[in-house]
Amino acid sequence: MRNGRPSPIVVLGMLLVVVLALGHRDQIRERAELALGSGMPAREAALARGFVLGEDERIDAATVEDFRRAGLSHLLAVSGQNVALLALLAMPLLALLGMPLRVRLLWVVAAIAVYVPLAGGGPSIVRAGVMGALTLLATVGGRRASRLYALAIAAVVTLAIDPRIGADVGW
Repeated sequence: MRNGRPSPIVVLGMLLVVVLALGHRDQIRERAELALGSGMPAREAALARGFVLGEDERIDAATVEDFRRAGLSHLLAVSGQNVALLALLAMPLLALLGMPLRVRLLWVVAAIAVYVPLAGGGPSIVRAGVMGALTLLATVGGRRASRLYALAIAAVVTLAIDPRIGADVGW
């Protein structure tokens, strides 16, 4: 790091990791599905897959209804809470590796770029991923993050990817 900025080789390394991970997205997702089901009863495994990967089709109707009545149905959809949890878990682990703050923030952006497609790439997780990445990049750049600006950019990006997303209630 020079002048508080990550070196080009670090940034290139991050991009390479992201490209490789995205190239093996299906294999990574399959392994995650297996890991999230290992050692758990079927009902809990389905919930874990829903919470982490957005794979909610195996969650039984009674459980979905229980979450709805409790006002917790949003937990069954991957969204901003997942992106925030990813960042909260990654930051201290990366700090243990001795990485400076800006490098850690960039690695979390890279992790978000990999996680969003792994989590199904639905409207809510794409929006949350774009907003999270923009917030982290603003911090890396020494700027104050603007939630409104991040939301506007996320809206533009997600609508550019798929204009029909605007009609999706999860968006």
